[in-house]
Amino acid sequence: NGWQVVVSSSFLAPSLSDRLTHNGVQVVSRRNLGLCIGAYRDLALLLAYTPAAYASLRSIIFINDSCLLLHSPRQLLQHLELWSNNYELSQQPTLAGLTDSVERSSYHLQSFFLYANHSLLQHPAWLRFWLNFSVEGSKDELINYGEIGLSQALLSEGVILQASFPLIRGLLTDPSMADELLRYGINYPHQVNQSLFCWTSLIRRGFPLVKKHVLFDLVENHG
Repeated sequence: NGWQVVVSSSFLAPSLSDRLTHNGVQVVSRRNLGLCIGAYRDLALLLAYTPAAYASLRSIIFINDSCLLLHSPRQLLQHLELWSNNYELSQQPTLAGLTDSVERSSYHLQSFFLYANHSLLQHPAWLRFWLNFSVEGSKDELINYGEIGLSQALLSEGVILQASFPLIRGLLTDPSMADELLRYGINYPHQVNQSLFCWTSLIRRGFPLVKKHVLFDLVENHG
């Protein structure tokens, strides 16, 4: 349906790389600098400096490997189609994501799944952010200046941010989300990471993914 898939990794088994390429997926090798947000930056800048490819973009989606798909691919594709139908032709620059957060006292979209429409790709704030973003630093710094920094930089330029599973809607309408947070001892919105602390209620509301951290650290995440 018109999407070009690009896989970026510091290492893929040759057999897997061959299989992806055979199915029309482009494979890009890079050093793991800046973690996932660093890979986002590299692709954004590569495209920006490839005018022929950049001019043909109607939108772009960044996905990292911190999540696993729980439901059928169709359920995930519905979110992509909704974003495309609502924002692709819009004159309003828009960044969309599955979940949002006010952790670290700053509103932002969580960066494991982000969608930028055509108007945003043409907005000077988009390229300016990636040009100024450094892939050096600790994981916390990459979150502060990458994930949070991207949302804050775009908000300051009047870009619209949209979340499919907004934090405020969950807090106001889903009692099971409140119960889940209380089990973690969380009492304030700025402490909430939906994908980690509200994952069961998110799934019940139709969220198609689960964070690997939830599965790999069962004690911390209440089994």
